[in-house]
Amino acid sequence: MTAKNRSLNLSVYGSKRADELETLNRMVTATHYRRAIHRFVADMGDVRLDKLTSAHICQWAEKLKATGISNNTVDFYMRQIKALYNHAVLMEIIKDDRPFYKIRIKPEETVKRALNEDQLNQLINLALTDKEAKARDIWLLSFMLRGMAPVDIAKLTLKNIEGDSICYRRSKTKKRIVIKIPAEARRILHLYKGDGCRLIDYDYEKTNYYLKKIGAKLGIPFPLTMYSARHTYATAMQREDAPLSVISQSLGHTDTEVTRVYLAGIESTVVDKWNETIMSKYFNKH
Repeated sequence: MTAKNRSLNLSVYGSKRADELETLNRMVTATHYRRAIHRFVADMGDVRLDKLTSAHICQWAEKLKATGISNNTVDFYMRQIKALYNHAVLMEIIKDDRPFYKIRIKPEETVKRALNEDQLNQLINLALTDKEAKARDIWLLSFMLRGMAPVDIAKLTLKNIEGDSICYRRSKTKKRIVIKIPAEARRILHLYKGDGCRLIDYDYEKTNYYLKKIGAKLGIPFPLTMYSARHTYATAMQREDAPLSVISQSLGHTDTEVTRVYLAGIESTVVDKWNETIMSKYFNKH
């Protein structure tokens, strides 16, 4: 096979695209692509993008389901491969034969992934190895920064620091968010500061790997991952009787018109006040 022909192999094209995303600081998306590519090639072989068919996709979906993974995870893998395929079509490298046409994965209800108060306190105080402690601290950083999504943590640079706040646009909604940085969060940012312009030294895959080990130690009945910090923060706010509008503002949600109406008059300082209530409960005990 010539180098030109091999360039259309899913592993080659996908890796090149992931490299491009990393240069754009889209680290989490690049990692997602690599995960899906690795899984597809292991299950189905290194198929050329211009030879990808609906039969490949259907067979892969069945293989994934046969391993016992959830429909949501199957859908996650499918979306990554579909995105790579669509990129190749957009670049006019291949023609669109619509291999994903009529492929539907029925989503399942997401299992609750929030830690309760006891579990959160145990996590904060648990003695850990250095690598586990780093994963725990970055999880706590997400929690302290109003449940900041993993992709947004990965994108933070020095330019996002404005005075005593972090200012950024949420990747999913493009909503601008301003967060007053809690004292404990400053300690973590300093301890794990990144190279160059990156605000924090953060690897999504490694962090989740060690978080799952920590979750097993604590006996948490679901995989402890970076995204569970977001769920935990929202639940903690709810336990403190924070209004739904404040919780939505904290998380950067813009899901419904009703939510937008409620959020319209809420200043960032109001949300910071609720955030400080949560921080003082768990971190300012001395």
